[in-house]
Amino acid sequence: MINDFEQRLAFVLGSRLTGSLAGNVFVPPAPAEGADPSLVVGVSALRPLEPAFLARKPEVVPGSPDPRRIMRLECDVNIEARAGLNLERDSQVRALDAALFELGADDFQSGAALTDSTDRGFFIQQMQFLGGALPLDPTAPDATPVSITFLAQGFFWPVGQVGQTGTAIERIELRGVAMDVDVEIPAAQMVAGGALVNAKLRVRMPGSTDIRDTGASPAPFGSLALTLFPGKGTLGGGAAGTSAKIRIVSLISETATFTYTPPAQAVVEELVVAFDNHEGGLAGEIGRIPLRVRGA
Repeated sequence: MINDFEQRLAFVLGSRLTGSLAGNVFVPPAPAEGADPSLVVGVSALRPLEPAFLARKPEVVPGSPDPRRIMRLECDVNIEARAGLNLERDSQVRALDAALFELGADDFQSGAALTDSTDRGFFIQQMQFLGGALPLDPTAPDATPVSITFLAQGFFWPVGQVGQTGTAIERIELRGVAMDVDVEIPAAQMVAGGALVNAKLRVRMPGSTDIRDTGASPAPFGSLALTLFPGKGTLGGGAAGTSAKIRIVSLISETATFTYTPPAQAVVEELVVAFDNHEGGLAGEIGRIPLRVRGA
């Protein structure tokens, strides 16, 4: 991945420089120094990019229509200048001048100069100049290399990695309600050990939208999922869910009906109202309503 990036950067930069630098951009290990100035390009440090929300998901990157697992990295890219035989510091500085100016072009800054539809093992999203080192005497024993450094950020993966295929999404259903949820239960009937109580649940402003490749359209809201916490009493009505404690009730004209059988002892428990997941279970929770059962 990193070597592929280094090789591509050296090739593109070398093809865009002119004069004696044209084609004289190498990756380590560079060939022996020749008569003309040259540049050596290499990644000197790697760091993971801070993951953003949902940033661990696979990405569609050049070379495949299928999402692939990638690494989000930032790299320090060093570009060192070599003077050439019998040449001195001024030729190194001029070489860096040319590279710095070319790398400042918009298509290098955005990474577009390095990317095409080919699977290259990387997709650079941004490059920016960080700084450079220009020692006055590059031949001094403790002198740092005459160089500039760029920061490159993007996606990296092994060339040829197989993408992840899956079932295409054919339909999305969006459902929503206002947050006010009310229950109508005669308080006089909420007695420990009492008989089954008929109840109504009211949900304000429910709405449902069906999204397909042909567009979006309104759709019937469907059902709600009900359960109790901690579940001392018993719910009834509607249809059984995936467990005995879940009931699936139809919502019609903002109203659903169900039954509640109080437990043998006084208790305060919560009626949990949620979207149903179309598989007999609970999806996102809409609200909770306290049910107070008094002693006999």
